[in-house]
Amino acid sequence: MLRSQDCILLRRRWAHAAAVLLLLPCATGFAAGRFPDTPPPVHASSPFLRLLGVPRFETELAYAEQSIELSLDLVSHADRGQAGDENIVLDGESLYLDIALHKRLTDRFALGIDVPFVNHSGGSLDRMIEAWHGLFGLTNAHRGGPSNELSIVYADAGQTLLQVQDARSGLGDVRAKFAWQLSNPVERSGPSISVTSQVEFPTGDTDSLSGNGAADVSVGLVVVDVFESRLESISLSATAGITWPGNGNLVERRRLPRIAYGGVDLAWRASTRWQAHATLYGHTAGFDSELPELGRGSLQLAIAGRRQMRSEPRLFLDLGIVEDLVSDSTPDFAAQVALRIYW
Repeated sequence: MLRSQDCILLRRRWAHAAAVLLLLPCATGFAAGRFPDTPPPVHASSPFLRLLGVPRFETELAYAEQSIELSLDLVSHADRGQAGDENIVLDGESLYLDIALHKRLTDRFALGIDVPFVNHSGGSLDRMIEAWHGLFGLTNAHRGGPSNELSIVYADAGQTLLQVQDARSGLGDVRAKFAWQLSNPVERSGPSISVTSQVEFPTGDTDSLSGNGAADVSVGLVVVDVFESRLESISLSATAGITWPGNGNLVERRRLPRIAYGGVDLAWRASTRWQAHATLYGHTAGFDSELPELGRGSLQLAIAGRRQMRSEPRLFLDLGIVEDLVSDSTPDFAAQVALRIYW
């Protein structure tokens, strides 16, 4: 059972984060400037699939000279299932804080590093989400357990392989990223095409569900400005690639050797200060499992708004929500906040 002091600590963290975000517009000036083409930070959101090294959807390495990004994902889990010898319970909330650094070293080559921090807890949003679902006639069938309690459990063949029922926090698996631009970086007309790669290192802890205990490798392709639109306010980006998870100890017996991923992002410059994003991002299954929570691919739709907070250095704030288009393998609810600065 989640300790009361853990709940109080988590609420204080969220209150501090909310206060900072509310004060930012007052503390900074507003000015027009070029908006970044990168979509909001969309990850594989399942607490298991997120740890298998699948890159988030981003075009940052193909765009920025240098940038720092802080992104915060709040994910609510409410699912349980049984199939064959397997049982799974997903109940609780996960908080993911990512600190991402990007640097262009040459006209064509860029690198980046992501340092994630993970917190799993019972949370405090169950009643609010249930009311939201009721307002729009959505089901709360998986939300029959106790409110605001943490229970993430996976068992196979009568053996409990993972059990998280007390609040856990810690460093996740650190990711190093590389990008090589294939198209001419001097030419501004036409799509910008880059080959990307990522190596995820086993710096997290499997027992705390913050890492998978293995090094994972991904290779992909990113295309920015897929088509030339007469409307300069609209842009389309896409990505696709393959991840090879390492031989870690997270559901090791059922782990699949490769995962394909891909997505598209449509950005609309609504005004000199605002931009809207609609992002589709998905991947194939990560485990050979009869449980849909593990053995089914994921497809998510993220809707986000971006506001330019300051022109020099350029500062942008993203706010968004994520909706599952393939249920069970995607969490019940997710919200995102991201702060990105370029110079």
